[in-house]
Amino acid sequence: MEIVAEGPDDAIEQLISITKQGPPGAVVEDVEVEYEEPRNEFSDFEILY
Repeated sequence: MEIVAEGPDDAIEQLISITKQGPPGAVVEDVEVEYEEPRNEFSDFEILY
């Protein structure tokens, strides 16, 4: 899975924490985080399969 997100630092840290935990019944083996300068390119949200 890949997540690309922009937002306040506290919200991003919360998102990272949630991904490390995973949903009930899931086993999360590793979470890699790469920080980049915000590009302010997002105006909406969608889930792609």
